[in-house]
Amino acid sequence: MKLRRFNPANIRVRGGGSAPGGGNFPGGGGGKIGCGTIVIAAIAYFAFGADPMQTIGAIGGMQGGSQSQQTGTYAADGTDVCDTGPYALEACNALGSLNETWQPLFQEANIPFQQPVLNLFSGRTTSACGAASSAMGPFYCPADQSINIDTAFYDTMERQLGAGGDFARYYVMAHEYGHHIQKLTGLADQIRSLRRKIRGCRTIFR
Repeated sequence: MKLRRFNPANIRVRGGGSAPGGGNFPGGGGGKIGCGTIVIAAIAYFAFGADPMQTIGAIGGMQGGSQSQQTGTYAADGTDVCDTGPYALEACNALGSLNETWQPLFQEANIPFQQPVLNLFSGRTTSACGAASSAMGPFYCPADQSINIDTAFYDTMERQLGAGGDFARYYVMAHEYGHHIQKLTGLADQIRSLRRKIRGCRTIFR
């Protein structure tokens, strides 16, 4: 699968850092399983026949294996970030393609469109949703409309889960972009509101 090279004017990218290793990192590790981890476990199972629990365990192991010691996040030129490696370039090409596909559709429907921010980080990062680690897997933060991916995760997918190839990687990007579409259309807020109502009903009928 090949995509056209991204247009720097058509994507919003930031490079992400990571915090020094340690046992108490807010929002990361601690046995938490992120939505991205669950999605990848499903991909590995249905597309490649991998054991879902093995998948989750492999992703969790990324947190302890990270050697990066950078801190914080920084804004960077899209070309600089996207050219840091083949996975980064592939992610940027996919993001550009998705923007080119969805933006005209929103314009035709007279719905305001905002490109998501692609945050490529190493080990650990922060977003408007708080701190996070690679153990969570790829994730979307609606608070700052960012897609957050540690590209080393793709190596884990291939080596330990047998989920290699560009299709699996593009699937990850498309899934997280789908959360962005849900955010822009208001569907994400509707789902969140419904979940609160359901929890309230459970409380009432205990």
